[in-house]
Amino acid sequence: MRYFLFNLAITLIISVLLVVLVCITTKRNRQRKTKHAVSYFLPVVLAAICLIWSVQNTVPRLMDITGVLNDNYYTQTGEVEKVSALKTTFVLDGETYYINPRRNDLEAGDVVRIRHTRYSRYTVQIIQIEEVS
Repeated sequence: MRYFLFNLAITLIISVLLVVLVCITTKRNRQRKTKHAVSYFLPVVLAAICLIWSVQNTVPRLMDITGVLNDNYYTQTGEVEKVSALKTTFVLDGETYYINPRRNDLEAGDVVRIRHTRYSRYTVQIIQIEEVS
């Protein structure tokens, strides 16, 4: 759980920094301190980046806080299709799940049952299933 909370804190900090940068660049535009014509568009670009970052990273983790606090997770069983090079994500039945890289000993082709959060798909528990031949 510490990994989930650490990631939540990092994504919140990045979101706040992006909002602060949008405010600073907007203020500079209003005060007419912008020196380059391209810099006038910087608040719009930063706002778009902030929106995309928040929708993809921060908001799903914030929505999963109640599930994590109440120990309410979803279960998925399937075959691991792909594991990322840094071992922070893996693909199970076409969906990408996130995991603490220090606990990730998965390989492509493993059949596993995972417990994960609903929105951010952070994996809490992995159980490898032995196939009977």
